[in-house]
Parts: sequence; C-alpha cells; structure tokens
Amino acid sequence: MYYTPYAINTILNNNNPQFVKKDGAEIMNEPISFDIEVTSMRTAADEKIAFMYVWMLDIFDCTIIGRTWKEFMEVIYTISNHYQLKGVKRRLIVYVHNLAYE
Repeated sequence: MYYTPYAINTILNNNNPQFVKKDGAEIMNEPISFDIEVTSMRTAADEKIAFMYVWMLDIFDCTIIGRTWKEFMEVIYTISNHYQLKGVKRRLIVYVHNLAYE
C-alpha cells in the first residue's frame, strides 16, 4: 500500500517490531528501504541544476511517498521518537537504493 507521510503514526502504531541484541545495541529486525528520484535541468543562465522530486520509504510493507526533504525529516523524526532511537544503543538500519548516486 502507498501512504502519505502523514500516515506514519498509524503505520507505527499498527506494528510492533522485534529488536535483536548485537554488539551491545538493540537493532530493529525489520527491513527498511529508502529511494529518491531526481531530475536535472538548465536555468535561464545555462547553469545545470538537479533536484529531488519524490522520495519513498518502505517500512512494514508500507510505502510512504513524499515530495519534500522536510516531509522526509519529519517521518524520520517520528520513527526515531516512536522507537526511542537515541544514541547508539537502539537503532534501525535503512537500506538506500543507489546510495553512491544519491
């Protein structure tokens, strides 16, 4: 299913992931992936610029689709607060598609 960033609280409240202990930390045992789509164009001054026009975060088999970096940061902040991911003791791992190019 596809969701807007504003559905993140509902998604988190409907799922209870397990955390596994590894090297003194608790790591969420749930695959999470992230991807963005970008495009480029030339300005009136013939300067090439590139920008992100959509991002997708897949968590708990739910794909959240957003348009702005602000929306993405709000989703990450909400996830971090919900699971108390402060410091290095509790974490989740996010797989990024084509990280070298993003």
